[in-house]
Amino acid sequence: MRVNFTSFQSIFLSHAYIFENFDSLLTKRRCQAERSIVVEVPSVNSLDHVLHSCCAIGQVSSLFHYTTFNKYVNKHKEMLLVEFSEPISAREMMLYCPTSSSACLPVRSPFFQYHDQRTSPAPLRQSQSLSTDNLNRQEQVEKQKIFRENLLSDKDLKQSIFSCNSISEQMKLFYDKTKLTDLGSRLRFLTCRQVEVALAGPLPHLSALPFGSSVNGFGHCLSDLDMVMQLEHSELVRACPEWAESFVLQNASDTAFGQQRVSSTRFLELVADVLRSTSPGCTQIVKVLKARVPIVKYHQQLTGLDCDLSINNWSGLYMSELLYQYSALDARVAPLLFCLRLWAKEAQLTSQHPGRWITNFSITTLALYYLISLRILPPFELLKKHARPEDARVAENSLDCSYLRSLSRIAALHSPPKATRSLTLEDLLLGFFSFYDEFDFRKHGLTIIYGKTFIKPDSSAMYIQNPLDGSLNVSRNVTLEEVERFSMAVTRALHSLHQDAPQSVRLVSNSSPSVINPQSASRNIQSPVAEGKYFSELKLSSASKNSNRKSSKSNEHKRSLKISMKSRK
Repeated sequence: MRVNFTSFQSIFLSHAYIFENFDSLLTKRRCQAERSIVVEVPSVNSLDHVLHSCCAIGQVSSLFHYTTFNKYVNKHKEMLLVEFSEPISAREMMLYCPTSSSACLPVRSPFFQYHDQRTSPAPLRQSQSLSTDNLNRQEQVEKQKIFRENLLSDKDLKQSIFSCNSISEQMKLFYDKTKLTDLGSRLRFLTCRQVEVALAGPLPHLSALPFGSSVNGFGHCLSDLDMVMQLEHSELVRACPEWAESFVLQNASDTAFGQQRVSSTRFLELVADVLRSTSPGCTQIVKVLKARVPIVKYHQQLTGLDCDLSINNWSGLYMSELLYQYSALDARVAPLLFCLRLWAKEAQLTSQHPGRWITNFSITTLALYYLISLRILPPFELLKKHARPEDARVAENSLDCSYLRSLSRIAALHSPPKATRSLTLEDLLLGFFSFYDEFDFRKHGLTIIYGKTFIKPDSSAMYIQNPLDGSLNVSRNVTLEEVERFSMAVTRALHSLHQDAPQSVRLVSNSSPSVINPQSASRNIQSPVAEGKYFSELKLSSASKNSNRKSSKSNEHKRSLKISMKSRK
C-alpha cells in the first residue's frame, strides 16, 4: 500500500514562494543573533528568576531552553537562549554586567551565567519604563513562550518510524525529526556573533557567516558549524562619503601581511589566540594552517558545537547558497538527500575523516544530477544565464559566482514535468539506485551545470564537475576501489527494493536485507561509530498492512524513469 502524497506534492510549485531567499535568511538570522544572549542557569528551577531579570532589561521576544553536556567533566549544563525585541537590550547586558571574579580580563560576550540566589525575583532598574503591573503581565505571556527542545532518542525515533506505512513516510519522518531546528540555527548564528564581538575592536566591520550544512537546507541537528570571516563590507565601500576619500587608515608595520596566503594564516593565528584568551566556552582550539583552506578548529561548549573558522572562503558560502536554492525549489530534495547520506554512512562509503572515499558533497551532487536529469530541478546553466546585475558575486581568485538568486524567478523559469510531480520519495530513491546502477563511471563524468554526462578528461576514478569552477573535479580524491564499493552498494540497495518479499525488507538492519545497509562490505579503515541506527530493525512494510509491491511494478517504474531520462538527453 502506498501513501497518497498528493497533498504533500501540491505545494511543490508554490514552494519557492514560501521559502525566503538566501540573503534574506542570513539577514534575519544575524539580526536575531544581535538581539540574543545565552544564560547558563543553575537548574530549570531558576528559569522564572532569569525570565524576570531579563524582562527588567527589555521586552523579551522568545526564549529557548536547552541542555549541553561536557564529556570531560561528565556534567550537563542548563542553558537559556533569550531573544530580546531590540538589540540595545543585548548590548546593554554586555556593557553593564560585571565579569566573573576569576576572569583575568573584563571581556564582553553574549554568554552569561546566572548567580542570583535570592528567593524573590530581582527588582526593576530605575531606568526601566515598564510598570510593575505591565511587567507581571508580560512575564505571564513570556512564560508561555519558553521553548524546550527535546530531540528524540534512537529508540523513540525507531518506534515512530516503525509505525509508518511506506518508505516515503519513513524518509519524510526521518528528515523531520533529524533536520536542523530553529534553535540549532539560532545557536549557530550566535556562535558566529561571538567571533564578531571578540574582534570588534580592531575590525568593527567584520562579519562571521555560517556556510555548509548550517545554511544549505541539508543540515542535520548534529552537524558541525563552518564559518567564514569577511573583514570588510563591500556595501561600506560603495557608501563611502566623499570626504572619506581624503584619508587612508595606516597599516601595521608587519610586512608579512603583504602576501595573501601569509596574511590569512597570520590572521587566523591571531584569531585562535583571541578565542583562547577572551571567548568563553571556546576549547580544544587547533590551528590547521597548512591545509588548502587554512582554518581554526575549536569546540564551543556553551552551544555544543564543533566549529571550523576560515577567512575569505567565499566559494564555500556561494556553494551553500546554490544548494539552499535547490533544496527550496522542491520539498522532496532534502528528505531524499538525508536518506542517501544515511545510506552512504551506514554502507561505510563516507567518513568524517578526509581520505580516498566519497564525501557527502559528492553524494549530494550525484543526487542533484539525477533530479536534474528528470527535470525536477533546473540545470545550473539556467541560473547562470538569467543572472541579474544584483546577483553578481566574485569569490577568491576572481572566481565568478554570479547566478540567479531569486527563488520566485527560478520557479517561473523552470516548471517540472507533470509526470515527475507525482513521484514519491520512494520512487526517487528507487530511481537514484536504478540510475547509478547502470552509470559507467569508468568512461563518463557528470555535471549539474548542463545536466549531462561527458567523456572524462583525465584518469580520475570518479569525475563530478564543480558547478562554480568547471575546471575542478569535486571527487578527484576518490579511488577506483571506492567507486567499485559505491557501485556494489547501489546494486545491493536496488536488490533490496526489488525483491519479492517486501515484508522482510528493512531500511537498516544488521541481520536481514535492507536498503540502507544491505550486508555492506567493510573496508580496512577505522570507521567512525554511527550516531545510532535510526532505522535498525524497522520494517518498510508489513504483511498485516498488506503492503505488497511486486517486482514487475518496480521494473515498470524503472523503465519509465529510463524513458524520461533518455528524452531529456
